[in-house]
Amino acid sequence: TQYRDILAASDGKTYFGGGDGSIYTGTYGALTISNTTSLTGPIDGMAEYKGYMYYAQDTTIGRFDLTSTWTNSWQSSLSDYPHRPHVASDDKLYFSNGQYVAQFDGTTFDATSLDLSAGWIVNDITDFGSAYLAIGATFYAGVDKPTSSRVFLWDKTATSWVDEIYVPEKNIHALDFSAGYLWIWAGQTANAYVVPDGSRKATKMIDFQTESEGSLIVYPGAVTHRDGKIYFGLSDSGVAGDVNDPIHPQSPTGIYEIPADPNNFKLNIIYQDDAQVNKYYSLAHIVTSELVNGLYYCKYFYEGAGWNTNILRETTSGNNESLYNAYGYAESFEYEAPANRRINTEVFGLEYEPLPAGTLVGLEYQVDNDGTWTSVIEDQLDNSVETLTRKSVQARTLKLRVRMLGSAAAKSYLRPFIKRVFVTGNLIYRNA
Repeated sequence: TQYRDILAASDGKTYFGGGDGSIYTGTYGALTISNTTSLTGPIDGMAEYKGYMYYAQDTTIGRFDLTSTWTNSWQSSLSDYPHRPHVASDDKLYFSNGQYVAQFDGTTFDATSLDLSAGWIVNDITDFGSAYLAIGATFYAGVDKPTSSRVFLWDKTATSWVDEIYVPEKNIHALDFSAGYLWIWAGQTANAYVVPDGSRKATKMIDFQTESEGSLIVYPGAVTHRDGKIYFGLSDSGVAGDVNDPIHPQSPTGIYEIPADPNNFKLNIIYQDDAQVNKYYSLAHIVTSELVNGLYYCKYFYEGAGWNTNILRETTSGNNESLYNAYGYAESFEYEAPANRRINTEVFGLEYEPLPAGTLVGLEYQVDNDGTWTSVIEDQLDNSVETLTRKSVQARTLKLRVRMLGSAAAKSYLRPFIKRVFVTGNLIYRNA
């Protein structure tokens, strides 16, 4: 099954909401069913609030006392849309509920606490500072026909929303508020926007591209933050039939990391797979005896002849990232000289943030598609920030390749960050 949401509860257990309507618990690699509802549809949201775990499914919200009692239809007759939960800064529990926002204060449940009006569907909810609830919503002109999106701001007491943030996309995917910034994923390719607390202007920070006809998605359960960083899973809309499309595997799906503060923006991909179709429904930071800062995520993918599900884990702690111990390579596109000209290089260069202890970074080049990579910058020393090499190379085409290794040791969690790769020179005539 797909695991649509992950919750680390106060009873010391980790719960996984299944696409088959069951809730699983256990340790990494050994999950067992804790509860199976008689309802159809996936468990599409879970949250802990005042000693209970709440879980959403189909048109109901269930409740578990974290001991033994499961009440699968604690609330029923809700809208037939996913019910994303959020415990807000006012210590109330909110759920998306179609065109409504539902509210629970520990005593009274109000399924229609806020009404956005017909046509709007709430996709995700989070805080926007301490004063507002940010409500990411999409307007539908018909079934599966999104036409516009907004982030509505609600003070959690008024009968209507009080302000809005315009997002220039047709639909909202997910929201996350961290370190004073609201992050929004929206549109056909799940572009990422950011809004500072107090502002109403959304600035695009990531513009994902895909060469296939499918779309890219960031599921609401596949976003989390910790220690000033935001982690999100980028999925595609592919189905089994797409594996016959030769360009489909070029989709940029994977697990990404960005700083919560966009003033020091970097986009780092911490996990990527070459399966034909990849969907990341959920991820969460979980502390276990094995991983002090553990990032768990569910991958649902099509490979070979069928669909598969994996639960994976990484270590994220401060500047430390996922474990790896082999060289990685990143190639540039091919630079080609105009007709009757040749490329004449003068300087090859690399710029980086100070390299962590033991990391290795180098630069190679290939000319005229000859299949041979020639090293021009050798592996660099700790704390290096820039390396320049003067070398004259004449070629019709030129391609660059950066090689990097987290550490010369057998294993490392430290990743180098390269800011710029460049070559300077000029064009000369072929007969020069």
